Amino acid sequence: MKKYLILLLAAMIAPILSAQESDDDILARINNNQQVTATTKSAVRLFADKEDLTSVIYILPVGSVVEVIGLDSAYYNVLAGEEKGFIKKNQAIIDPVPKTTDQSAVSSPAPNVTGNVQSPSAPMETETASTGRFAGLQAKYDPQTAKSIFDRKIWKGMDTDMVIDSWGNPLKINRTIIPDSVTEEWFYTSTWLYFEDDILVSWGPIKK
Repeated sequence: MKKYLILLLAAMIAPILSAQESDDDILARINNNQQVTATTKSAVRLFADKEDLTSVIYILPVGSVVEVIGLDSAYYNVLAGEEKGFIKKNQAIIDPVPKTTDQSAVSSPAPNVTGNVQSPSAPMETETASTGRFAGLQAKYDPQTAKSIFDRKIWKGMDTDMVIDSWGNPLKINRTIIPDSVTEEWFYTSTWLYFEDDILVSWGPIKK
């Protein structure tokens, strides 16, 4: 029975894997003036500049469809409604058949919340802002994760979006791109964070 289930699962996954396009295939379609669209897997940030994670234009809701006009190892260059920007590749799926793009439901710009990395206490917020922030986190995450992020906590395994939701945007980012991986060092007031492929793996104090 167990062997049968494994074979059945493999048969279900195989068509999905075979349908996925390589970056070269996607670029070839774009260069041949074929429309390429992608659908977001979660709420994602649209950046004006992929080298500056503070350059958020707005947040695209889960299920948003964007037109892909370029790509690199980590980002898709996209058109979202009338805005042009960048989204992380691991947060969207290329559509086998182009879909109609409709960004009328985009959310308002992401708040630039400055985290205090020396203290677990949050920056001063009004009661309304605090309630709104928590409600937004509950809409994105499970209850326990939302509460931890609301309390400005970090832990190994968080993705970059979760860290920004918890601590806010970093003061500085050093990014290294190699063929199969992207590493980043984020610098806050007194702490550095180290990411591998958008996943937090370590951190430590900044030596002065």
